[in-house]
Amino acid sequence: MLHDKENMIVKAKFNNRPLDVEGEFETFLDSVYGNCFTFNKFNKRSSRRAQPDYGGSSIVILSYS
Repeated sequence: MLHDKENMIVKAKFNNRPLDVEGEFETFLDSVYGNCFTFNKFNKRSSRRAQPDYGGSSIVILSYS
């Protein structure tokens, strides 16, 4: 069963700002793991702070059978 990023990535933010899941994550198909998602593929984003509110974070739904 393959999952779309919109159904799997519930919430994502970078530097304490919400991310557009559709625009910020790229999907690719792995023969072992199925759909995989890449964020910041071309290193357009960076963070210089070490506090918990900065950098990247996401909430994802994981399922397996």
